[in-house]
Amino acid sequence: MIYPVMLCAFSSLSTGIGGCIVALFPRISQRTMAVFQGFAAGVMVTVSVVEMLPRCFENMMDDMPPLYAAVYITLLLTAGWLAGIGISAAADYIYKDKKEYTSAVRISLVTTAVMVLHNLPEGMLTVFSSMEDMRFGLEMAVAVALHNIPEGIVVASGVMYLTHSGAKAVARSFFAGISEFIGGMAAVLVFGGMADGAFIGAVLAAVGGMMLQISVCELVPASVKLAGRLNAAAGFAAGAMIIYISLYAI
Repeated sequence: MIYPVMLCAFSSLSTGIGGCIVALFPRISQRTMAVFQGFAAGVMVTVSVVEMLPRCFENMMDDMPPLYAAVYITLLLTAGWLAGIGISAAADYIYKDKKEYTSAVRISLVTTAVMVLHNLPEGMLTVFSSMEDMRFGLEMAVAVALHNIPEGIVVASGVMYLTHSGAKAVARSFFAGISEFIGGMAAVLVFGGMADGAFIGAVLAAVGGMMLQISVCELVPASVKLAGRLNAAAGFAAGAMIIYISLYAI
């Protein structure tokens, strides 16, 4: 049991590396922040489409026919999309009377919330895979760690832009990563290292819907508005490319 926990801790703390990279920049301009927003959208869309949705379908195929699995995933994606809208609305409601609540603050808060939710099932997957096969668990942990680094950059860059504090940026990136470790511990304590494939698939599909919603409705429009279509597209392409390489690096 110690080995899966150690692997989960390793992969979860890697988001802090992304935070440390951002901390090297003393100040982030509005244009740079906009490119980072495009980068974040590229990361989220690629993770959702390339990694999470195929894994959802694969997990659910163990318990139901392909057509049922496709319908189930579509419904969960829609639910996740609506939940993403709800997270944005909740942030607007809670902070509506604060003068410092700008669009940049809003996007930073919502992105962090979605990243935290995304990391929870990843922690579970790391623990489950390592308990099933130690080598496969190691490969999974390294792959997760590699794409957690750009996710840490995404979270930390918003904090750095708003506060100009490297310490706060690193702390927020570590916070987003710790949720993955919490997910892993839940896998051990609640599920005893075993969970139904359909359950894990359902969680991933719903979180994927949230990530697509924040990318399409929040990050991309904000990036285009602040930096123009070319810079936004460059940031998106960079995020998609880096995350794609990290997913298939092992």
